[in-house]
Amino acid sequence: MSTPKYIQANSSVTILTWTMINDLVLYPEDRLLFGERCDGDLLLVRRNNGALQKFARFYDGTLISEPQQTVLSKHLWTIIGAIKAVERPLSKGSFGTQKWYIRVLGREGDPQLEWLDSVEQQAISSTYLQELGRKLQRYNPRLCIIAGWKQTALEQYPYFVAGKILFYPKKNELASGFVSTWAKASRREMRRNWLKRRERPNIGVLFPIPPLTRQKKEDRLASK
Repeated sequence: MSTPKYIQANSSVTILTWTMINDLVLYPEDRLLFGERCDGDLLLVRRNNGALQKFARFYDGTLISEPQQTVLSKHLWTIIGAIKAVERPLSKGSFGTQKWYIRVLGREGDPQLEWLDSVEQQAISSTYLQELGRKLQRYNPRLCIIAGWKQTALEQYPYFVAGKILFYPKKNELASGFVSTWAKASRREMRRNWLKRRERPNIGVLFPIPPLTRQKKEDRLASK
């Protein structure tokens, strides 16, 4: 399923039915946050002469549907918005079956969360991310997780929403000026990425998430 049903607000969309784009799974009540469009962004588009809507990406002046990867005419389709983030509660952090890079925002100065420095340096599984989100939400509901396919994409990420996980759906690696060979190029790229993952050394070990307890106010005062 790739045809989204949604309720639109000024700068966001709320998803009504689940859908899937590559490995990115969208669930009902997910919010899609819009921003300024740039190449590689995931777009929500609508056909001009009807109610049909799709996801797409804009590469080198060409509109490419997602996940079908077919060329869409810019004269027949209107871009509703560029999706800068998929927002959902911390307790519902699973996005798909691939591994994700993350950053946990709002944890500065908390010694109980220093072990997350190691977690942020490696790709983590969806299962681990979901459990991490649940425990962080119970520990401190003001935290925020940002996640993406690439670690470099998160370095300058401008969004922060307390109590939420934000997935950055931008993809630059499939950009190509050769639209006629788009599908073949995509399959070759997927094959190269698969080989890279097999050859890539393990850069760390994910330990079980430690118990997290909030320090009581009287305990903090007594320790001073």
